[in-house]
Amino acid sequence: MFENQKTELMIVCDEKLMEYANYLMALIGQNDDVEGKTVGTKDGTVSAAIYTPKNYKDTLPKITSNTHILFIGSFKEAKEQGKNVNFSFNKYGMKYGWLGKRAVMYVEDDMLKKDE
Repeated sequence: MFENQKTELMIVCDEKLMEYANYLMALIGQNDDVEGKTVGTKDGTVSAAIYTPKNYKDTLPKITSNTHILFIGSFKEAKEQGKNVNFSFNKYGMKYGWLGKRAVMYVEDDMLKKDE
């Protein structure tokens, strides 16, 4: 019944992290499944788009509770979302967590050491 349903993912990041958002989009768009085996998400089931914080704010009235959103970085909007998130990964200055269809991931720069 839901076989052909596509999940849309909104990736929100600021300009300085655009490189990582583009890399994530490339990974999502890969056709890497092999016969009988899904690698990552099933090919073609996720469609991603990158939004800057301004794009996100401008689109906010149209965003529903069914919209999957990933905030990458520690800009204002990501920090606001992070207040409601239970972080399932919190090591080496890296944090990742989610609540419902909202996820936040970032690195605390002051926690990183050059030798790590």
